[in-house]
Amino acid sequence: MMKANILSIEAHGVKGMKSTPWRKTFKSIEALNAWVEKTGAEIYAIREIAADEMTFR
Repeated sequence: MMKANILSIEAHGVKGMKSTPWRKTFKSIEALNAWVEKTGAEIYAIREIAADEMTFR
């Protein structure tokens, strides 16, 4: 896997007692793990976003 083409990671899941859905982008897997530990969120899926896939989100 070539890390040079990967700009960020997009993940989605739920968090909180009401299972509120969320979708976020992160700079690295370490940033994702830190955010999940801080908020207590559950991750359903993760994907790498390459330079040619960037959207306006």
